[in-house]
Amino acid sequence: ATPAAPLPDGDPAAKTVAFCTLGCKTNLLESSALAEQFKALGWRVVDFDAAAALYVFNTCTVTERADAESRRLIRKAKRQNPDARVAVTGCYVQVAPGAVAGIEGVDFVIGNNFKDALPQIVAERFPNYRADLMGGPMVQVDEFEKSRELASAVASFAGIDRTRGSLKIQDGCDYKCTYCIIWKGRGPSRSLPPAEVADGVRRLVDEGFRDIALTGINIGQYLHEGLELPGLLRRLSAIDGQFRLRLTSLDPLETTDDLIDAVAESGGKIAPHFHLSTQSADDGVLKAMARRHHAADLARVCERIVATMPDAAIGSDVIVGFPTEGDAAFETTYRAVAELPMHYVHVFRYSPR
Repeated sequence: ATPAAPLPDGDPAAKTVAFCTLGCKTNLLESSALAEQFKALGWRVVDFDAAAALYVFNTCTVTERADAESRRLIRKAKRQNPDARVAVTGCYVQVAPGAVAGIEGVDFVIGNNFKDALPQIVAERFPNYRADLMGGPMVQVDEFEKSRELASAVASFAGIDRTRGSLKIQDGCDYKCTYCIIWKGRGPSRSLPPAEVADGVRRLVDEGFRDIALTGINIGQYLHEGLELPGLLRRLSAIDGQFRLRLTSLDPLETTDDLIDAVAESGGKIAPHFHLSTQSADDGVLKAMARRHHAADLARVCERIVATMPDAAIGSDVIVGFPTEGDAAFETTYRAVAELPMHYVHVFRYSPR
């Protein structure tokens, strides 16, 4: 096959890249880090609605709708610039690389375990690699290693706006809940070394960020050489400077008394905000979901938080329409949410995914 002719060096579109990010805050953070890597390689980042020379899709696969949305947006990008190259990464790629490679117009299929290397992989082959001339997309997807440590190159950090930053401290999940596919897309839990977490917080503070979210797929599983999340939080609370840390979603059983105390003892360095991954408050549904907690655990955690920090905010994720959830189970969850000291609830319809 004859490679496509390179764009002239003077062409302003020769090295322009646009990002489309679906799914979680971790994906958003990783896309921001990838954009910085492209800039360092001499690329100009443009809006997704622009006719870019390269489109990068960071996908989600938590529901079937997320997969369909990825396919729709890839087709939209090719309509905007039929000559553009398309690179796809994220959980949809990790779970179904063949399906992604079969989407017309995709040139690069890069798994989550190679996501941090995507800018270099694509830049070295741009613009000469074209799937229609090379016999198909370049596919680079491997199984996750069972390492317990998160590579610092993957755990990049960036500011989402002028006041709030994010730092990825953990990736993956060791649980296999029956409704969830993300453990396949993200692999086993890995944690960033505490010294690198502290360096990341200091750098964000030095750059002017005052509100810093600690993100990951399941940050309650943070574990590095015996140090768990409460111990990490105590170390971070001792860092000098005016800033506040914010925790993302927590498993109820991982919201331990020690974790609650670490937040309470932080002197305002950690926001008293707990977002619990509840999913249901009916024990039968929780068992069918392969969740580890019971309804009584959820109640105990909420009561302990309020007893320790009366002004704390508590939120929850709930799935409705799970296959084993009848009217009685739904009412059980409804009553629990109404009676527990929760300030908001994110409600999701069950997806056959």
